[in-house]
Amino acid sequence: MPKDLVERIDPDLAELVELFLDGSRRDAALLAAALDRGDLETAQRIGHSAKGAGAAYGFRGLRDLGRMLEQTAGAGDLAGSLALLERFRDYLERVRVEYA
Repeated sequence: MPKDLVERIDPDLAELVELFLDGSRRDAALLAAALDRGDLETAQRIGHSAKGAGAAYGFRGLRDLGRMLEQTAGAGDLAGSLALLERFRDYLERVRVEYA
């Protein structure tokens, strides 16, 4: 079984973290629906948002996945975007927060 991913987050954000992760899970569902339709433009926008929000909240893994998704979807690569969707979901399932 894969290990949990640990992100060290600023304790000042503690009250917002669960809301942020819930929103990210909703984004993953929207991303899946967009990719089912072949809508790479929406996938690119979701990647861009994940990149920025992940960076703002300190979720480096989400930031990196968002950047990759933004680039992959922007290049028109549906198969690559679908692979990143799976990594996005896996990240959200496994990420654990430590406040530091």
